[in-house]
Amino acid sequence: MSFIITDRCTACDACRVACPTQAVSKGSPIYKIDRDACNNCEGVMGGPRCMPICPESGAIIFQPEA
Repeated sequence: MSFIITDRCTACDACRVACPTQAVSKGSPIYKIDRDACNNCEGVMGGPRCMPICPESGAIIFQPEA
């Protein structure tokens, strides 16, 4: 399970900088999260770092693996 970035992304770069596992990268036109690198910030105090720092509501969502 991990997070995904939706088409609401404004490519502001906040999530990429905040990600402790460097799972977020620039995409075209929106950013993307590498599901293999994303660990949901397990063990990181306070939980996920990308979602709360994103200025656009709904741009980063939790997506269970299909």
